Amino acid sequence: MGYFIESKRYYEKSMTMINAAGMSNADKGLAWWYYANFFLQKNQSAEDLDKALQYADSAQTYLKNIPVLDLYCRYQYGQIYTDL
Repeated sequence: MGYFIESKRYYEKSMTMINAAGMSNADKGLAWWYYANFFLQKNQSAEDLDKALQYADSAQTYLKNIPVLDLYCRYQYGQIYTDL
């Protein structure tokens, strides 16, 4: 669990950079996708899966028009709903 706490710090730091000038939709979407994946892997509670779903929705907003990345989002949704 200690590694998840340290990992979360890095994810949170990266999320503060998401609105930086010059970030493409793909970059923003991938940041949200990775953050969703963090909570999916943690999967210690229903709250973790709810957060994973919330962040997956944010990722989908940015990645829905990029077919290969949209595919990753859909796969991630499948993983989340399997664990819910």
